[in-house]
Amino acid sequence: MGSCVSYVKSDLFRYAGRVSAGAFLHYYLRHLGFRYSVWLRLTHASNPLVAVLAKARHRALSHKLGIQIPSALPIGYGLLIPHPMCIVVNSSARIGDNCTLGHCVTFGSASKAAARVGDGVFIGPHAVLVEEVTIGSGATIGAGSVVVKDVDAGDTVAGNPARRIGSSEGALIKNRWSVAR
Repeated sequence: MGSCVSYVKSDLFRYAGRVSAGAFLHYYLRHLGFRYSVWLRLTHASNPLVAVLAKARHRALSHKLGIQIPSALPIGYGLLIPHPMCIVVNSSARIGDNCTLGHCVTFGSASKAAARVGDGVFIGPHAVLVEEVTIGSGATIGAGSVVVKDVDAGDTVAGNPARRIGSSEGALIKNRWSVAR
């Protein structure tokens, strides 16, 4: 796992398409999704004072926005939360690089491990990923979908239960962060 600063830079790139102090200031002040990501990432800071402060800010923003993403959750580079509200992610889930989470997304599990999401996945608003499903890299989960079976890489699924409706190959993922940076 890279440094928390590298993760913050990757998240900023997904929002702004560039990494600069000006872009950071603009998106931190004007976009709650990026602000939430910053504090989530800083909970892993090597400086204990920064980590404690980050955990407090993460908790406060989680309460304010109604987002439950555990700070220990493995999340890859380039997380994008365009409309940060009502997101619940089970602590056993995994999220890959360059993923987008729409508002009111739920990764649920009552007994098994929760969803494993590959790289470059777009999860639309109000989508629900139930139990231990695997979402392949480049997949698109349509708004309001209830995913109860694995989704192959590059597929687009929608509906309740979610069914394949086409292929997307991550077409909705803009400003991809190159993990090799």
